[in-house]
Amino acid sequence: MGLLIVCAVPRPAGADGVALIVERYDAAIGPGEAAAVIRGDFDDHLQPESAATVTPSHRDTTWYRVRLAGDWLSPHEPALMISEANDTVVHAYAPPDYAGAEYSVYRPDGSLGRARHMLIVPLMGGWRATTPVYLRLDSATAIVHELTVTDMATAEEAELAQARFDIVWPVGQLALLLAALVVLRPWRQRMHLLFFGQTLGIAVATLYKSGVGFEYWPLSLLASLGIKANALAVAATTAIALAFASDFLDLPRRAPMLARAGLIAMVMFLLFVVACTLPLPWPGWVVISLLAVMLLASLGLLWSGGIVAWLRGQRGAGLFVLAWAPAALFMLMRTVCVIAQIPSPTWLLEMVPPLFSLFTLVLLHALALRMGSGQLPVEAEDALERDALTGALTRSATFSRLREAFVDARSQHRSLSMLSIETAAALRERAMPHGRGAVDACLHAIMACLTEELRGEDVVGRHGDDRLLVILPGVDRAGAKSLAQRVARRIAECVVRIGSERAAVAADIGVASLDDDVLTPDMLITRADAARNGAPSVIEPDAA
Repeated sequence: MGLLIVCAVPRPAGADGVALIVERYDAAIGPGEAAAVIRGDFDDHLQPESAATVTPSHRDTTWYRVRLAGDWLSPHEPALMISEANDTVVHAYAPPDYAGAEYSVYRPDGSLGRARHMLIVPLMGGWRATTPVYLRLDSATAIVHELTVTDMATAEEAELAQARFDIVWPVGQLALLLAALVVLRPWRQRMHLLFFGQTLGIAVATLYKSGVGFEYWPLSLLASLGIKANALAVAATTAIALAFASDFLDLPRRAPMLARAGLIAMVMFLLFVVACTLPLPWPGWVVISLLAVMLLASLGLLWSGGIVAWLRGQRGAGLFVLAWAPAALFMLMRTVCVIAQIPSPTWLLEMVPPLFSLFTLVLLHALALRMGSGQLPVEAEDALERDALTGALTRSATFSRLREAFVDARSQHRSLSMLSIETAAALRERAMPHGRGAVDACLHAIMACLTEELRGEDVVGRHGDDRLLVILPGVDRAGAKSLAQRVARRIAECVVRIGSERAAVAADIGVASLDDDVLTPDMLITRADAARNGAPSVIEPDAA
């Protein structure tokens, strides 16, 4: 669909067959030397350049002289059109007075157009080949511009078509935002809220990139920031995307080092957002170059996180990689172009928004699937009765979730494991003389250590006065044993106050997994309890 829309946007042709002659001043000319340029003081430094591939320097002001190959004979007034002007501020010095006028997507200008990707510079009627127009381009990136001369009516028609194209993908992203709002109800879950924020961020960044965001309230409130507003939107979106990926891919458990790197990157992007809002005298090219380097690193983190989770068999990770692959590839190409200051082709700029829309749609589908399969806690779970002390599910609720997980594992041929955790007998005997409150404090400490190691889809239930059951969907025996060891080490490092003394917390942990001879959920509980009561495969907390 994106390719069809791109092809449908009309490209204006020169009216009456009049071509443009574009020459670039190959010299360092300051912004305040317009009078000298118009007098011809720098004409010795003119170099021919194609009107279809005008590429100004991203660091310095670049001057151009634009002339007609022949006189303008049309009765309609001419207009000079400048394409892909979203990262550029243009100052035009046109006859008869050469007073200079500024054109930009960042603020209202003298253009009769809508200040989006295409800028329209109105010119006087009867423009002659011997009367040049001078352009000063201040660009933040090496973007290829096409200069075209046509009559004003044709220019406005082409600009309107471009404006309609500019609004397609932000509107599409907002439609996906509405779908996420209806399907996910994001205010109930952190992951859903992050996805909602990421989708909104992509929409806002696309609006700023097209120039639409600088025209309408409330986005116009950031218009004074210029290109920094676009960088701010991209940086904020990336920070949210890193947080969402960490939750969605369960990186803290599956890839702790990637999770820590993602957290550091997220903090850096948030600091960059703050810096963009401060009145720092950063040139536009510095802001964009710094953002591009940060994006390059974050792309690698997101890609690596998806691959690691996918290789370790996490459900949904494959869809994440599938959705992220095309968008990441094109963003990588765009980022490399910005850093190396290689002119980005038009098709690359136009393919990024539709690929991000595809990315959002696939991830929305993945989240909906996870909700339907019960992998994510939904509001129905919040309505279940919970234990007031530990926050774990009650005995009946635990059995209900275990039955669902058991049936799902059998039907989907997936792994299922369970931990049975009980306060160590020696610790209970020491705490009992001080009352039930002291024993409960030991169990509460165990629960706190346990939750630090669990994933979002894991279920904890209270099964007796001093016993917890942990249901681990999709986890095999090796993974369950590894989790038991980590939990045991955490518990061994905790202390609890019993009366006037402090005591080390200890617990017995048993592990059981769904094998062919486990016929019912009760058998799985029985095996986990048996393992807790002395099976040698489980680590002893004191030894940890």
